Order: sequence, then structure tokens, then C-alpha cells
Amino acid sequence: MRYIVTIEPLHVLRAISVEEVSERKPITLKRLQEGVNGTIEHLNPNLLVPDLFNDFNIDWWCNDEGKLERFYPNIPIYYNHELVDIIVGNVLVTWSDNEGETWGLTKTQLIHVLNRLKWLFEEYTHFQTIFDITSITDKQLQSDIEENLQCGTVI
Repeated sequence: MRYIVTIEPLHVLRAISVEEVSERKPITLKRLQEGVNGTIEHLNPNLLVPDLFNDFNIDWWCNDEGKLERFYPNIPIYYNHELVDIIVGNVLVTWSDNEGETWGLTKTQLIHVLNRLKWLFEEYTHFQTIFDITSITDKQLQSDIEENLQCGTVI
């Protein structure tokens, strides 16, 4: 099993949810578009927060017209401790292989990404963040995530 992480802004709250996907099939363009509610834009999270996700080929996807559509603010982008931009709307977190295919995250990548997101949002935002891991069928993985996050709201 592999996993897609969705970072969803909900006004003054942020929900981070995990969805199980096939480990045998890459994620389709249609699935990415459904997740961000429209046309997609690829974001390299290491350009947003240098070295935060260097360990893996992590990709972020957002709606490239989210600002025009007036989606809720989601992830602030800072440069030299100054706010320079903000990502709006849903952001999907996936992984890409050397051929450029987009896949769900492995268990190891998932735990790594959730820990880094927890740190990022505690450090740079004032929104409460809820981690929704209820759709994960692997109970040991749920337990590992809860243990690794150790704070915040996990449902």
C-alpha cells in the first residue's frame, strides 16, 4: 500500500489527511486534478523550505489557478524570514521516481513527511493542524504515526 497526503486549508484550521492508493499503479493526472480541484501545478518543497524534504523525491501539487479562484490560504512561503508568497487551496504530497512517474508515498516516506509537515506548521503558522489518519487500514502504521507525531491533534 502507498499513500497520498492532502494538506487542506479550512479557514483557521488545517487538515492533513492520508489516503491509501495502489502500490502497483502510478497516480494519474485526473487523480491529481481531483485532489486540487482543477488544473495542477508542480511545486518542489525544497524550494519553499530548503533541505526539508531532501531525503526523498517528494512532490507537492496545487491548483495553478487557486489564487484566481480565491481558495483559502494554506502554506506560507518565507525567504530570509520574510513572507514572500502563499500557496492556496489543497496541496497533495506524492513521490516521483527516476522516470518521472508520480506515486504514493511508502510507509517510511509517509512518517517522514508527516513529521516534517508538523515541524513546518508549528514553526511558521498559527493555524491548528489536525492529522486525519483514520483511512489507514494498517493499524501498526497508525500507531507508529501517532507515536512519531506525539502532539497535535490526530484523529
